Amino acid sequence: ARLLAAEARYGLCVAARHIPGVDNGLADRLSRDRDELDVGDWMINDVVFDELYRRLGGFDIDAAAHPAGRNSHLPRYWSRCDSALTKDWRGLKVYANPDFDLAYEYISHGLAAYAEAPTTTSLTFVLPVWPRRRFWR
Repeated sequence: ARLLAAEARYGLCVAARHIPGVDNGLADRLSRDRDELDVGDWMINDVVFDELYRRLGGFDIDAAAHPAGRNSHLPRYWSRCDSALTKDWRGLKVYANPDFDLAYEYISHGLAAYAEAPTTTSLTFVLPVWPRRRFWR
């Protein structure tokens, strides 16, 4: 009913059309997200994030957010649906609080971007002090 009202109000003509998931990857993956318990889906306190943001001069992107951005502190983010590990981080101020099981991969990917563009790339990772974990060594 609201869609029909919006059509009439704005003079629009809305039509539905199926687009195969392979041609519309992000929307397809988002439609399959069922809010399952994700033990790696942590978020730091807003006050702590705001202080990091202020002290470090801001961030361009949250590289490890929920697919719908529920745990992102930033309007621009990547999630498991459009993995940060497939993106070019060069020239970005990247903030990431990744799933700890993927922390090593995030750090490695970020350091590779930093090595190619050290003056324009910055990396901020929120991780626990777990000296026995691979990402800590």
